[in-house]
Amino acid sequence: MFLSKWKKVITLFFVIALIGSGSYSGKGGNVAHAAGTYYVAPNGSDSTGNGTSTNPWKSLAYASAHVASGDTIHLKAGTYTETQISYIPVGVNVEGEGVNNTIIQSSAAVDPYLEALIMLQSPEGAPQNGNQTLSGFTIDGMQRALESGIFVFRRNNVTLHDINVSNTHFSGIKVYGYWTDDNVEPSYYGSGIQLYNIRLTETSRDLDGWSSGALMLSGLQGADIHNINITESGGYGIKFGAGGGWLKGVKIHDSTIHVNSYDPFWGSDASMELWNVIENSEVYNIKSNNWFSFVNKLETAPGVTSLKVHDNQIISERVDSPKEAIEFLVSNGQIYNNYMEQFQFGVVDYRVGNSSNNLIHHNVFRNPQVSTRADNAGILMNSRQYAFSGMKVYNNIFDNYKIGIQFGAESGTFINGEIKNNIFINTPVGIRTLTSSSANMSNFQVQNNIYHNVPTFVQHNSVPTNWQQSNNFNTDPGMKKTGAIPAPYYIPSSSASTTVNTGVNVGLPYSGSAPDIGAYEFGNTYPDSPTVKKLEAENYSSMSGIMNYGSAIGNLDHGDWIAYNSINLETSPYSVEVSLGVPYNYAGQQIEVRTGGPTGTLLGTLTTVGSGDWGSYGRQSATLSGTGGVQNLYFVFKGNAGIGNLDWIKIYSNSISVADTQAPSAPTNLSSPSKTSTSVNLSWTASTDNVGVTGYDVYRGTTYVTTVTGTTATVTGLTANTAYTFSVKAKDAAGNVSAASSGLTVTTNPAAVTVIDLSHNGTGAATFGSSSNEVKRWQTFLANTNNKLVSVDLKLKRIYGNPSNVTVQLYATSGGKPTGSPLASATINASSITGTLAVVNAAIPYTGLVNGTEYAIVLGQQNTIDGAYGWSSGADVSTSYHFGKFDGGSVWTDESFVGDGWMKVNVSN
Repeated sequence: MFLSKWKKVITLFFVIALIGSGSYSGKGGNVAHAAGTYYVAPNGSDSTGNGTSTNPWKSLAYASAHVASGDTIHLKAGTYTETQISYIPVGVNVEGEGVNNTIIQSSAAVDPYLEALIMLQSPEGAPQNGNQTLSGFTIDGMQRALESGIFVFRRNNVTLHDINVSNTHFSGIKVYGYWTDDNVEPSYYGSGIQLYNIRLTETSRDLDGWSSGALMLSGLQGADIHNINITESGGYGIKFGAGGGWLKGVKIHDSTIHVNSYDPFWGSDASMELWNVIENSEVYNIKSNNWFSFVNKLETAPGVTSLKVHDNQIISERVDSPKEAIEFLVSNGQIYNNYMEQFQFGVVDYRVGNSSNNLIHHNVFRNPQVSTRADNAGILMNSRQYAFSGMKVYNNIFDNYKIGIQFGAESGTFINGEIKNNIFINTPVGIRTLTSSSANMSNFQVQNNIYHNVPTFVQHNSVPTNWQQSNNFNTDPGMKKTGAIPAPYYIPSSSASTTVNTGVNVGLPYSGSAPDIGAYEFGNTYPDSPTVKKLEAENYSSMSGIMNYGSAIGNLDHGDWIAYNSINLETSPYSVEVSLGVPYNYAGQQIEVRTGGPTGTLLGTLTTVGSGDWGSYGRQSATLSGTGGVQNLYFVFKGNAGIGNLDWIKIYSNSISVADTQAPSAPTNLSSPSKTSTSVNLSWTASTDNVGVTGYDVYRGTTYVTTVTGTTATVTGLTANTAYTFSVKAKDAAGNVSAASSGLTVTTNPAAVTVIDLSHNGTGAATFGSSSNEVKRWQTFLANTNNKLVSVDLKLKRIYGNPSNVTVQLYATSGGKPTGSPLASATINASSITGTLAVVNAAIPYTGLVNGTEYAIVLGQQNTIDGAYGWSSGADVSTSYHFGKFDGGSVWTDESFVGDGWMKVNVSN
């Protein structure tokens, strides 16, 4: 709720700023800082390892202090025990080999407010560009000995995905773009933040008068957060972090949140509590068992939508829930297409400031059982001493509340409201106003609503000023009232239903001659809502091999099974969700769902995901397909001994109700069957997924290259004779992405060489390297369409004495003579040159030759001492070329009459 307080910690704010700045250069040690992948393994060594795959380091903390921007830390499979905080520099990626394979255990002492086991922190000021990704591992807080798992602070462009965090004491993951005061918009926002495929289990807690969150967010703009699976027995799900939240244009969606329905301070824990959510933020497609809270301390600018909360399913597990489904202390916001069930209130605005222009439409507010709470309303608005204006309530359904909509005021006011096209059923009072005088409420339009089994449609304490009430109908709305709820149950049963084409146009889309009344338009297609059957694991019909603990079952080994008879699966497709306790080192085993017997028809398979411990229950799901109708269901356990402890099972019929948060397995056996100088062909073994793999993302290092649907790919545009490391990640239709495959390093073939041929049969040998005016010799050539110089072949001999090594340099030219500084240089060892003219090769790589441009190869000695060389000449290859000498000072003399220096210039693309 809005009264909860963030515990401010200011004095320690600047701790470890330098280490997190990204400019920290590490502690020294065994590493060469060429950008690449560095390896860590549980059996590695921080004292003798060098970070290679064959000689890895032992700890992430050590690795993070010995890498630089552009590097990737690869955590090999196994269980790690980390005793120190890992400070990840800017630009450094951390990748594991999958949440079931790479497990980081820690009880390291960290400050719950300012630190975590893994820190991505930059110094005070504008957020730095992190340009980094963390993925593919699990953090185990060892029975809540660890305070927090990951903390991203003042960093842009950070992606966290395919990460599990469990059993932390304060929070699983915190992402703060910036930290400011509750009532002041921050100077900066963190941008480019992506979080997806994250599972947080038992990572938050209830404190003295407030609660921490499994995922805590502050100071973010444009963040995309999805496919988050949160299970908490104490504490909140997603919560604003330090400094009052401040989320601008943030999207949180397609996630599942389950928190405790009982809380000693607030009555029940919140699935989501966010402050200062502004400028087109959205929360949608969330499946939750508890309330959302949104509190904005400052109003959004007129005409700018602050927050949209839509297409969520919020179902309380308590008949006597003391909470609202959505607390909405926001202006310029919208709440639509939500289903809210069994709360004391549906939507509440208690107000901590003026409220204006909120739109609530096309929601279903339903109590399957009559609330035990005396004050029970679908929408409750209480202005206190503030002003409400411009509130619009359109096309909602209120079913089985004691009051549909209630307005209460102390000294505040309600003005310019509209209540249109709503359905009120099985509700003693449709609309109640409790304002103390007519002046407290004015200019309301109540039109084209239907009420049925509602003894009192409107009830006033004091009749508001200019209360306009017309075209409201006391009639049966003619809904289907069969099938899943809310759809098709609340859809009009036919075109003759009293709701069809009887509404008033309120500016929202509709079909037909006029809007329908209620949340569903007749003739539009709506997916059927799921029917949910919850099976307590211990209430089985029959079993083999399991142990019944009274509130759960365990001792699940390979071949054991449980059965539940006469389960109505209705129509396919459907899905299964289980609450399962699995230590990380037991994860990756299977639960088969079958009909007819332990070896009967297979409907689907769920691969277990670690939750941290046998008693830490996490929720996971799989899609099933097969024959609907009434079936005897068998759950068959496959793998090894110790598959998990099972609390309950839910079967969702008619549609895939549970968000798919299970990532595919990592691709294996990555190989390169062929390659060229500029391309590499890749092949791998297909991944598996609980629903199905839809594609594979191919990476060159940490750079995304392409997506393919099969198990082969060709990477083009590469540089010849260069080593590249490739990896592949699988993904499914829900956007879940697997851990990366093992990296494969491939060196491209050498480039095909084209020769610019200046060879000839001349017998002369022009001297160079002496201390006279022939200190150097040069020969020009014309570049062709190949832009890379690879090497030069030269016909040379020793003239006299013991000269030093030959220097070979590439120059630009002007007027046929070398000019400027060397573009590239190489050396020929003196011992390679004999007293007889012979061809020697010098590798002199250079990229940037321009077609048709004249360049010069210049030869000299490293030291002009006793001796000189001769360069084969005496014949002209072409009058387009120039040959000459250099006096060692500033004079380049053209001696093209001597001929051309014997040379072959090897170039490529």
